[in-house]
Amino acid sequence: MFLMCGAWGEDTDSDATSSPLSILKGLEKKYSKVTTIQGSFKQTRVDNTFGETIATNGTFWLSKPDKLRVEYAAPHQSTDLFADGAAYQYVPKLNQVTMLRFRNENTPMDLNFLLLGFGAKAERIQQVYNVKSPKKKAPQGKLGMRFIPKDTKQANFKDFELLVDAETLTPTSFSFIGIDGTSTKAVLNQKDLKIDDPISSKRFIPHWPDKTRVVELE
Repeated sequence: MFLMCGAWGEDTDSDATSSPLSILKGLEKKYSKVTTIQGSFKQTRVDNTFGETIATNGTFWLSKPDKLRVEYAAPHQSTDLFADGAAYQYVPKLNQVTMLRFRNENTPMDLNFLLLGFGAKAERIQQVYNVKSPKKKAPQGKLGMRFIPKDTKQANFKDFELLVDAETLTPTSFSFIGIDGTSTKAVLNQKDLKIDDPISSKRFIPHWPDKTRVVELE
């Protein structure tokens, strides 16, 4: 999901080991000074209840510490926006945007998945997640981590796994199991990654077409 710049190939972390905590600290060190990340990905979502598999392409813009916009392409077109203590999901087909205010503002539980892979503070993450090795051994050339929420009542997922390139510590894929049992995997397009390129602040303004219905969840 990114336009790879030269510094990525050169800025490796030779001290990183395969232990989950070491990987987490390596990511924190590598991306500590990065402020913006943007790129694209291919996502597959499997609804085990209905036996339905949905594949889609997406584009994202991340501005640290807590702003994220994700746009999913047709035929399942939608926009997810996380900004200013709230989450929005806009679905053009329904002419509707759903809004949810974070219950615990500025807590690790509200970290979006991309931040877990791009330098969120290891100490902060460990406050609410048990960080473990992945269920299955990571593929050759990859390192993996698994995040298990300590407080399941506040969590948005049951289980979340992250794979990174073993040499560059570049995140390569995210996968998680939702509270409803739905499994989702996103594979990042490595050649489409942009690091610290300017992102317009307008990307993170919750502005929708006229007459869009807004539904605020409790």
